[in-house]
Amino acid sequence: VEVGLSMGPILEPLTREMGMLSALLFPQQLVDSIPERPPFLVPMRINGDDVYLDTCASSSELASILGTANLTQADFQSSQPQWRRVASGEREWLLFLLPFRGAVIGQSDQQTGAQVGQLLIWRDYSDAAKDQARCRQKILLLALLLWLGMAILVYYGLKRGTSFLQSRVDAQTREIRTLADSLQEQAMTDPLTAVRNRRYLIRRLQEQQSRYERRREVASVIMLDVDHFKQINDRYGHICGDQVLIALARQLEKAMRPTDILARYGGEEFCILLPMTDLDEAKVLAERLRQQVAKLAIACPKVGERIQITISLGIATWRSGDSGQDIIRRADEALYRAKQKGRDRVEIESGSPRSSSEF
Repeated sequence: VEVGLSMGPILEPLTREMGMLSALLFPQQLVDSIPERPPFLVPMRINGDDVYLDTCASSSELASILGTANLTQADFQSSQPQWRRVASGEREWLLFLLPFRGAVIGQSDQQTGAQVGQLLIWRDYSDAAKDQARCRQKILLLALLLWLGMAILVYYGLKRGTSFLQSRVDAQTREIRTLADSLQEQAMTDPLTAVRNRRYLIRRLQEQQSRYERRREVASVIMLDVDHFKQINDRYGHICGDQVLIALARQLEKAMRPTDILARYGGEEFCILLPMTDLDEAKVLAERLRQQVAKLAIACPKVGERIQITISLGIATWRSGDSGQDIIRRADEALYRAKQKGRDRVEIESGSPRSSSEF
């Protein structure tokens, strides 16, 4: 602030990439101590307290959020990080307040000065997903907040130019992007088998639904699981059971085409999305998978012997009006019929002209 640098244009692209908005909030007494108030500081009155904001976000939206949050002067001066959920009508926000301090630049080191304001970060929480992604987003948000705290400390203490600041910002930005890429990859991958997980599959099914609605692009789905998997766990132990799932995943990947998408759906159940594949082609692939898996001899060092397995498979093809849940349900019903008819076989969805076919 003292050297006339606005943090708003720097914070805005970083936080917006994560679906959030940000602002720096300064109390009036701090701004009054500056000989010439920078033009980028926007004055605002919140619940009777005068403050100044450095932000690229809409001042009216921020005023609405802060007014609804019932923040007081004590909140603005708090030295502890805070967060709260703010609701207004049908909209809901998550609001984070992170206190930051000034810096004293000495000859050989940098010392933390007095608290000078609050970093506000908020996001629209109205349509947020209520699943495991929330936990990963919190981890990513924590990393972002830690980095922002360091960046603000450096910015406020810098009085002799911006070259050092720019290099630090570039380095930290790369770290944040690397962390974001790593977390995104973890969020889409099953940790045991290293294939895609159910969350990633649902997203690809939604994309396939859009392609079908626009271009009538055909696609099929195969649901499969390991026959008598509980008996394997009971007899050989869960470690060997995990080895079976890993070996099965590797074998399925070898037999699939580059365009096919393999995901672990849950437990011992896997799902394969086959873009640009009709029912006949899906049946050929499913039967090939069944035969190759039946030839597997999976080593389990803990028990000193090799385990042989079989799989049952159910197939469904995209129909007009289908959602991803619809085709998964029909493929799962076909898989259930394969189990009922003796396992180690392929069944296709009900209602298909060839639903009575056996392999």
